[in-house]
Formats: sequence, C-alpha cells, structure tokens
Amino acid sequence: MADPDKEQLEKELLDLQKQKTQAEIAILRRTTPLTELIKIFGSFVLGVGGAIAAIGGFQFAEIRAARSQLQADEAIKIKNQATDAAEQAKDEIKGLTEKKDQLVLSADQAQKNFATLSDKIQRLRSKMPPEILQMIEQDVNAADIELRASLPPAEAVPGSSQPLTILIDELFGPTASKRGTAYDQLMAGYSKNPALTPALLEYASHHMDNPNGIYNALVVLSHLDHQALHSDIASIRSFAEQARNSGPKTSERVDKLLQRLPH
Repeated sequence: MADPDKEQLEKELLDLQKQKTQAEIAILRRTTPLTELIKIFGSFVLGVGGAIAAIGGFQFAEIRAARSQLQADEAIKIKNQATDAAEQAKDEIKGLTEKKDQLVLSADQAQKNFATLSDKIQRLRSKMPPEILQMIEQDVNAADIELRASLPPAEAVPGSSQPLTILIDELFGPTASKRGTAYDQLMAGYSKNPALTPALLEYASHHMDNPNGIYNALVVLSHLDHQALHSDIASIRSFAEQARNSGPKTSERVDKLLQRLPH
C-alpha cells in the first residue's frame, strides 16, 4: 500500500519545480528572444521529466528492495518450516524404531513361547483325547507361523541356509521349533527361487496327513510372488482345495492363499 505522506511530498516537489520554472519563464519573457523561450521551455520539460524519473526510480528501487526482503523472509520461513519438519521426522523415526525393536523382542519371545508350548503338548499326547490335543496343537502351530509371517523376513546369510529339500522336510517336522526355523530359512533363502513352489507342492502331496505341515505350506505359498516366479497357479489351487480337509483353521488359510493368487 502507498504511503500518503510520501505521495504528498512528491506532489509538492513537482508543484514547486513547476512554479520555479514558470517564474523563470515569466522573468525571461521580457528580456529573451523567442528561441531562448523555446530552450527554456524545453529545459522545463526536461526538469519536470527528470524529477518524475527520479521519483519513479526511487519508487522502483524501493519496490525491488521490498520484493527482495519479502523473498528473503519467505525463504527464511520455508527454511524454518523444513527444519522443523526434519526434526519432527527424526523424532517420529526414533519413536518408530524403538517400537519396532520392542515388537521384534516381543515377537521373538512369543515365538519361543509358542515353540515351548507346542513341545509340551507333544509330551501330553497320552493324557489328553487325541482330537482335542490335535486341535490345540494346530492352533499353536498356526499362531506361531502367522506371527513369523507377519514380520519382515530376515536377510539370508550366504552359505548359512540348509538345502531346500531339508528345509521343506523340517517345515513338516514334529516340533514347533523346527517348523518355525524352517519357515524363516525358506522365506529368507528361497522365496525368490523358482524351485521352491514345485518342490513344496510335491512334498506336501505326499504328506497330506500332516496338518501342521500343510498349514505351514499354505502360509509359505501365500507369501511368494507367483507372477515373478512363473508358478503353476493351477497346481497351487488344486493343492489348496485338497488342504481344506485338514480343518477349519486350515480352510481359512486356503481362502487367504486363493485371494492372493494372480488371476
């Protein structure tokens, strides 16, 4: 917004310049020929034009300075906002990292608890009705594998993983600790290996009487990128439908697998 006092001063400056020049013309009119009057008038025009130019130049410089100040203020404002956002992001990352570490510790402890519980169930076989024992064992196995599947897979250490055939056999193993470890190593070392799916389906087709192993195989198949691996989707669907007979929890797992398969 323009400054009223400044505008008034500029107007008075122009009026005084004009009055001065008019007074000079009036004095010289009596003593100066016509040609000199033309020169004086030209000087008057140049004088007024110079004053206007000077005022305009001052205004332009002032506007430019104000614009530069605004740009500088805006840059400082943006910088401060970016700094605040960066600090906030650091705090959020720190908090998330701490939560992640706590979750990993909790998950590790939960996995150990599941494995211990499952192994205890194995020792109680002779003291509990078989159908109840089997149901509890399947629930514990499912919870253990689902927990492992919910965590990011560990990166494979070259040379540390066992052969594929041994891991698949242990995925169907008699103890939860073996099954869980086999699952982790399969996902870390073989999840991108095209040999995994056919080998797993072949083994599972001969061990359909192992409900824990069948459930674990379904979980493995649910977390593979079948399009990248060019898996035989028809064979996977056929196996999944056969696996429904292993129990209601396994049937629910079958539905999840079928939903994730490419169409």
